Amino acid sequence: MDELRYMAQTSLPGFGEEGQLKLLNAHVVIVGMGGLGCPASQYLAAAGVGRLTLVDHDVVGVSNLHRQLLFDIRDVGQHKVAAAARELECRYPDVRVRSVAERISESTVRTLISDADVVLDATDDIEATLLLNDVCCETHTPLVYGSIYRGSAQLAVFTADDGDFRAAFPVGSSRGSVACSLDGVLGPVTGIVGCYMALETIKLLAGIGKPRTGVLSAFDLLGNNQFDLALPKTHHVVEKQHIVESKQLGTELEVDHVTPREALQLLDDGEAVLVDVRQVIEQPRSLWENTLLMESVNDGNRDHLNKVVVFGCAQGKRSATACKDYSKRYPEGRCASLIGGIPALNAEIKARGCSHED
Repeated sequence: MDELRYMAQTSLPGFGEEGQLKLLNAHVVIVGMGGLGCPASQYLAAAGVGRLTLVDHDVVGVSNLHRQLLFDIRDVGQHKVAAAARELECRYPDVRVRSVAERISESTVRTLISDADVVLDATDDIEATLLLNDVCCETHTPLVYGSIYRGSAQLAVFTADDGDFRAAFPVGSSRGSVACSLDGVLGPVTGIVGCYMALETIKLLAGIGKPRTGVLSAFDLLGNNQFDLALPKTHHVVEKQHIVESKQLGTELEVDHVTPREALQLLDDGEAVLVDVRQVIEQPRSLWENTLLMESVNDGNRDHLNKVVVFGCAQGKRSATACKDYSKRYPEGRCASLIGGIPALNAEIKARGCSHED
């Protein structure tokens, strides 16, 4: 252990070398490496947590960069966990980082958190949260929970005995996930909550302070308001109907995907056509001058059947849906969803100094 690196922590009353060794010997699992997972992982790694497991199936998009500060333009199109692990290991050599580029499911979650001391839910995904909540309660693993909506945030440490997610949000709650890129968020909002999550984790691991258990904290970060909701202290029993089936989490479509670089190679070689599935008003527009609109593959023209149809959108979700629909309509055709969407393709075009603008 680099004593000089952690001197400011070990000199803190009640923390000391004992607290630092507890961090060094700890294993923390972070599910979701977006606006919350990035700052949380940075502060935990900087604090000297010995092992971090990062779980996320998503890739870096250009629209992520204003709030997910572990990434830069060179990471666009890469899996978030791989890019984050590379950066964290470079900055904090005392920390071992494992990256898991997949969506959690009932079949994998127990293995992922089997020896975790603390789990962080940074997903903003209701199905993933329920799954993590139930398994963490079953294994008596503290779950540090954070959620963002515009300028508002929620924070809690859920446990089986002091109140869990289902106590805060009974089954049937209207809470759901909202994409920050679609509904809007300021970068510092995610940074504040991610740092709060890291702080709660350090308190749990080192045994200092008062962890935020038994309460759900709600913040209006733009209006400077906060209130705490006390949670029922009932022991959680995981019932069969409470377990989220993996098929509920399996929303990713089984379609082919291409990176921006692979897509540009196909387009340059004349082996593919690019179709933008977004609305005309959505920006930025594609820098590839021969980009087609969705109507081009729905007007009965079958010229596209002799090429790979690459569908692009803002991030890669709508394009995956379009790819699936296309495969049903034209089973003899070939198609792929563009990882990172049109913004990622534009970034690749700019990076190689080859703008295809009109």
